[in-house]
Amino acid sequence: MSKIFEVRTNLTVQKNMDFIKGMTEEDRQQILELDLRMGVDLVKEDIITSYLVCDEINIEKMKEVLKKHLIEYEISDVTDQVVTESKTIDQITEKDIFEKFDL
Repeated sequence: MSKIFEVRTNLTVQKNMDFIKGMTEEDRQQILELDLRMGVDLVKEDIITSYLVCDEINIEKMKEVLKKHLIEYEISDVTDQVVTESKTIDQITEKDIFEKFDL
């Protein structure tokens, strides 16, 4: 079952670019194989926070990548903050994420 996860890291925009440049082919493949329904990155005060719509298995895989590269992270389930009785998780769009969290 999909949920919406908020992934807070210690990655700045520059650190993220360096991380991407330094990724091995194995790392790239591991990220490409994640079954994400949607991913939205928001930058606040130069720190990147990602919102991922996926299941628990895929968030665990994401944690493995972050741990491997010594990236500090905090992951929260924010599904209840976005999904309502009138809007199911399958109806959530990037716009909904931006409206809710891009304050």
